[in-house]
Amino acid sequence: MMKYALGIILCYGVTVFLSVPGLQAQEYKPPPPPPPPPEKWVEDTIKGESMQMRLRPRFPGCEDEPNPHRRWECGDEKLKVLLSKRIVYPVGAIEAGVSGTVRLTYVISKNGELNTVKIVEDIGGDCGKIVKAALETLSREGIRFQPMGTLGGRLRPMAVQFELSVQFVDGMVKIGN
Repeated sequence: MMKYALGIILCYGVTVFLSVPGLQAQEYKPPPPPPPPPEKWVEDTIKGESMQMRLRPRFPGCEDEPNPHRRWECGDEKLKVLLSKRIVYPVGAIEAGVSGTVRLTYVISKNGELNTVKIVEDIGGDCGKIVKAALETLSREGIRFQPMGTLGGRLRPMAVQFELSVQFVDGMVKIGN
């Protein structure tokens, strides 16, 4: 009889156990997949700063260059040549002895347009205005950069700000970054 009583108690206990919410058998759900690995960081050989693997905007005209790094160098050279034809040392500034470095910032938008040109440092004598006007003519002429993107995947365009330095010294103009 004792065995019979223990069996009834055991059955009753299992029934109570299974009727308690949260204690019933749960459907097995596999754990979620692990998160993707973080993006790798590489050394940017152009600026010497650590950054994510990104392609910076490139000035057009060097698409046939097989070496990708050389394409950016070629684009930078083409931009400097174009700007050197448009930036002249103002005669009034030469006569007044104005010399120094003009610094501007500009933004290459998601679609490759140059906009938001701002003079950061001016030396006077209309030097800053001439450099700004030369940059702004690029967008008026419809010249577009190849937008910025990321390596190893689809192009994710994004706006990027750049700085341009132009030296006015001894009647000569030197364009450099």
